[in-house]
Amino acid sequence: MRFDYPVRVKTGIVLVLLAAMYAAGMVVAAAAARRARMGNRADRYTRYERRFEALRAELPPDSVVGYVTDQKPNPADHCLITQYALAPVIVKWTVKADLVVGNFHDRTRMGEIARKEGLVLIRDFGNGVALFRGRGE
Repeated sequence: MRFDYPVRVKTGIVLVLLAAMYAAGMVVAAAAARRARMGNRADRYTRYERRFEALRAELPPDSVVGYVTDQKPNPADHCLITQYALAPVIVKWTVKADLVVGNFHDRTRMGEIARKEGLVLIRDFGNGVALFRGRGE
């Protein structure tokens, strides 16, 4: 290898390396600042997933469950996020299943919706998460 470059080339290489190091430092500093601002707060999906931890521990990993919610609009979107939270359990957007997962943000509507859908409460896990005996298929 050759190292007898002119001074201006060596200076250019040093400046490029310094600029790259500065940019990397800025990325690390920005990430550290964001982490400091966030503290121990989890993102919304992590918080959502934590609501289902106790239920996930109760369900066999190969189970298929139904889903009911009080969420409007797009209740199917909430079903997909619940599927993520309970994986590998399969969650179907139906009450025609032996077991039905309830996801309620207004807990006062839980009983009303359960009666309307013909569901029997097995266990209320708190935080609006419940497990019901469904109508089966």
